[in-house]
Amino acid sequence: ADVARSALDVSQKRLVDCHKLRLDAMCVLGLALDGLGGRSEPAELFLGAIECVRHKVAANHPVLLSLMSDALPYLEWAGRWSEGEALAREVSKELQKLGSAHAMTFGSELYLARCVGAQGRADEAEAMFHALLPREETEAADRFERARLHLFYGSHLVGQGSFEQAEMHLERGGELIGDLRMGTWPSHP
Repeated sequence: ADVARSALDVSQKRLVDCHKLRLDAMCVLGLALDGLGGRSEPAELFLGAIECVRHKVAANHPVLLSLMSDALPYLEWAGRWSEGEALAREVSKELQKLGSAHAMTFGSELYLARCVGAQGRADEAEAMFHALLPREETEAADRFERARLHLFYGSHLVGQGSFEQAEMHLERGGELIGDLRMGTWPSHP
């Protein structure tokens, strides 16, 4: 974290804000701070990097879509629900335009459902989760993405007071993870 922050500080007067080296340092710093337990600053750094890349490439450019997809967990962890929703909608829309109406959109649609539900729009989120559940086996990238589906949906159901159904999904998420200390992301136990 210190090295990436130093690179950003030193390069501030030498390079333009959106120089490739500064973008790389922003992302590395975001990852490092997140690994140290930070939540707000990693989200800010990823949002800053996205804005820089937006000015350089088309809305459907793979680098931009990848960076936006990578930012979704950071926005979720920081509780930046409205920004997460907007980003997830944009990623899904752009991927669908590219003909990716399959597994490529599953992750962004999952974060969309999570962010919508966290903003209190329970019925809308419920419909999104119900659309994702039948696609789990064929479209989720791996068992961890499947686990996230069940954990996010279980959390949503707890908020709705559906405790028995929530327990079923939360337990399924735990089964998919295996060792719960591992979490659903390699960098986030």
